Amino acid sequence: MNKIDDAEMILVEGESAKLPVQETIGPFSGYRPKQIRFDQQWGSVVPRSMDINSLVITQDGVQLQRDTDYLVEPDYTTIALLPGTSADKEKPVVLNYRYSLKRLDSLVRGPDGKEYIKKGVSRLANPEPPELAEGEVRIENVYIDSNQKGPEARIFLVTDEPIVTETTAGKIPRTLKKLKSGNLVKIVFWGDSVTVGGDASFEELRFANVAQRLINEKFPKAEISYDVIAVGGSGSVHWLFPEITQHATAQDQCDFSRVINAQPDLVIIEFVNDDYLSGAQFYKQYNRILAEMKKLDAEVIFVAPHLTWPGKLGISDVCDPDPRPYTKLLKQFAADNSCGLADASGRWSQTWKQGIPYPTYLKNGINHPDDRGHDMMASEIIRCFE
Repeated sequence: MNKIDDAEMILVEGESAKLPVQETIGPFSGYRPKQIRFDQQWGSVVPRSMDINSLVITQDGVQLQRDTDYLVEPDYTTIALLPGTSADKEKPVVLNYRYSLKRLDSLVRGPDGKEYIKKGVSRLANPEPPELAEGEVRIENVYIDSNQKGPEARIFLVTDEPIVTETTAGKIPRTLKKLKSGNLVKIVFWGDSVTVGGDASFEELRFANVAQRLINEKFPKAEISYDVIAVGGSGSVHWLFPEITQHATAQDQCDFSRVINAQPDLVIIEFVNDDYLSGAQFYKQYNRILAEMKKLDAEVIFVAPHLTWPGKLGISDVCDPDPRPYTKLLKQFAADNSCGLADASGRWSQTWKQGIPYPTYLKNGINHPDDRGHDMMASEIIRCFE
């Protein structure tokens, strides 16, 4: 029996922090412990990476009490002082805590036929399977999640079972005709932070740029111009209904005239930030999107969004299908209105068939794909051009 090591734990001592004072706490409010911020970024705390029971907060050597002096958000472990705390609100506190790294190990078969565990590299988020040496064959991957014991790790068999998605072909006939005839085609990628590039290593590795290369390869004689019109943290509501909801920091950039002025023949639309939509609210926003596209005489490819952190999706098993009502509504809306659909959701929902749990494709552990995740999105988009 091959032994699986526990998730690696790291002890943090003496982190100085100036805590805000709040009556309530949420995922994106309060102080974000430095060592569990992805790449030390503001606002990007990897969920459930801290062992919350290990957190000790002191001020001048006196230990503060949870729910009396301070609040902690249970998943993102953001922290704030309560108004009634006995602590000095103007002075910093000291944090001590443990946090966990994730890991993806592999059961491999060596050239001699023997099987053994090859250990992956531990990371705060986005662990990758270990590289194989010459002659080694990967049989299964073993996912050791944050704060997890080795015997609790999840095993993913590497199979050749095909991944089948609901991506559509032939729904952008005018665009395809122009591409084949050599006429100028204007393509706009419109969306949120994932369209901006999320946490792709380089701009050329974001899904919009990868898709551009694939389109150019497929239609080498075509004349094509591309625009990426996107704002991080935005949803379609910020662009089309600013009177309802204003973007917190960049409403001036969420100007739909930017899309209009590009005069696109095709708009590829990605809004994972819309995945909260359901029912009448969905139809209000997406009927408006479709109306605006018709005014532009532009064809559309909707991207059914990739998967985000399981806790955000409300799933306990990473092999579960996408549970979001938004995804189902978007797919039906695209079908009812003869729009293109790039099913990134379906692609991500089946990565387990290849032995990879989809959360390991999330670069920041929350919602931004890594380079492989962006590539998967582009691979579904190009199928719309068949």
